[in-house]
Amino acid sequence: MALSPDDLQAIVEAIDRRTNAINMQARTFTIDPERHFVQHEKLERLITAFESAESAFWKWFLALALGGIIIIALVSSRIKQIVTGS
Repeated sequence: MALSPDDLQAIVEAIDRRTNAINMQARTFTIDPERHFVQHEKLERLITAFESAESAFWKWFLALALGGIIIIALVSSRIKQIVTGS
């Protein structure tokens, strides 16, 4: 079942039309370099802000935990003094 020269030519033309259509679509999708650069800057600022907020959260959490432990120790010591009468 060999293909005739006309069939081969039709296949080549169909592939060529499809390739040209894909290339045209690729050319119409462009990214503005300036806008792309600005978006990267905004993303970098967002990441920096997130990292700062994360750092601040952990510092706050650690201070709260340590403060809670100190308060519990002081209250426990005071309760022990009241119970033992010293």
